[in-house]
Amino acid sequence: MLKIILILAIVIISACSSGDAVPDVPPTPTEPPLIGGVQILSPQLGSIIYAETLAVSGLMDGVEAFRLTVETVDGISLFDGIINGVDGGWQAEIIHGYTGEPVEAILTARSTDRRVSLKYDELSVLISSLAFREDGIIGQVLTPSDNQQVGGDSIEVAGTASGIPDNRISIMLRHDEGLIDKQIITIDNPYQVDERVWSADLLTNGYLGRATIEVSYTDTITESEQILDTISIVIGSAAG
Repeated sequence: MLKIILILAIVIISACSSGDAVPDVPPTPTEPPLIGGVQILSPQLGSIIYAETLAVSGLMDGVEAFRLTVETVDGISLFDGIINGVDGGWQAEIIHGYTGEPVEAILTARSTDRRVSLKYDELSVLISSLAFREDGIIGQVLTPSDNQQVGGDSIEVAGTASGIPDNRISIMLRHDEGLIDKQIITIDNPYQVDERVWSADLLTNGYLGRATIEVSYTDTITESEQILDTISIVIGSAAG
């Protein structure tokens, strides 16, 4: 009986000694949550910025301010600052200082708390010196592509434009016998020299067959329509 008591005492002492030998492990710090939301709406993905100033804007909800960074894919920081919002929106004009060949730059909306790694929003644009911009007024249709088959009640058309005098362009859907639909839109291009992305929805109005999408602008001097780009498409009963 004495032997059993001694064995139990040794086990208890060993357990207590082993527990005392375990060092205290500090708790893992918890990253603060990302509070609220921020959206970058302008410029749009795929735009080319030639102006010395980058005009950016968007929406915000549940926060009064956020951190905006602009950085090239090579890791060059072009901007890092705090943006304050007004009535659920925000806007800023950033002098980016970039003077080289076209390079991809990432715009990122972040929390003002640098401990938060999650991002509110992020998009990619090209930034370039004005010296690399094509001369004159330019514009093109990016989608749909030439001779593509499309369908449905409406067709989404997207493209780019730069240098439009009043930032207004006409997008027309035609067939051999006349006009099917026409949209006049204002491009978000505050400095005009940037090559900004635009989009519009054209109604097919029940038409089936070969058609043409034409993009034009009005010359402010002659008041004549100047064509920027024209593509052919085939409208079917369903999207191709």
